[in-house]
Amino acid sequence: AETAFAAQAFYQAITLYEKAKALEFEDAPKDLEQKIQKSQYAERKQSFSQAYDAAEKALAAKDFYKAITLYEKAKAVGFEDAPKELGEKLDAARYCLSLAQLKNQVTAQNWPSARESFHTAWQAKGETPELVELRKAIPQVKLAFSLPKELIAGIPAKFAVKAVGNEKVYATWEFGDGEKSSEAETTHVYKNVGTVTLKITASDGAYFTDKSK
Repeated sequence: AETAFAAQAFYQAITLYEKAKALEFEDAPKDLEQKIQKSQYAERKQSFSQAYDAAEKALAAKDFYKAITLYEKAKAVGFEDAPKELGEKLDAARYCLSLAQLKNQVTAQNWPSARESFHTAWQAKGETPELVELRKAIPQVKLAFSLPKELIAGIPAKFAVKAVGNEKVYATWEFGDGEKSSEAETTHVYKNVGTVTLKITASDGAYFTDKSK
């Protein structure tokens, strides 16, 4: 285990240290458990660094898809000392990839895909000047809302928003009782009698509509 750790073969070191611990040798070094923890930390750091450094190179080379995959791999390691900007870099890679796809889709007038790419880019960076400009070329989809005429406590109520032409819809419902839903078509049960304000934000991916009742 000591040799494996010195060679930075940390996974092997962990396995061997744990094998040594399992022997329950009465004269085992007192710092054996500490060495296991140190090896586990080093293994996480090594796995993180390999993925993160490769992601940085991919981002610099504008290989955004590869960068996203590697940043996500680095994030999944769960390394406690990961750079704080990891999330920002992942969002930046997602934005750049979606923006590049969006430009191609607008040129090809592939509107369903363009709306989806717009939504992904917007989630990553918000309302950027590039998105505002590209939105001008994207036709807006009409949305139809279906709301219950009355709400009765204890009785399931149906809420829906659909797009004309069966386009994809993104929706966020705020039911006014602390509950939310991100489904375009959903059912909600109000538990208590009272007055609530229902709010919905719906989108075809590029354009947003807010309603309240």
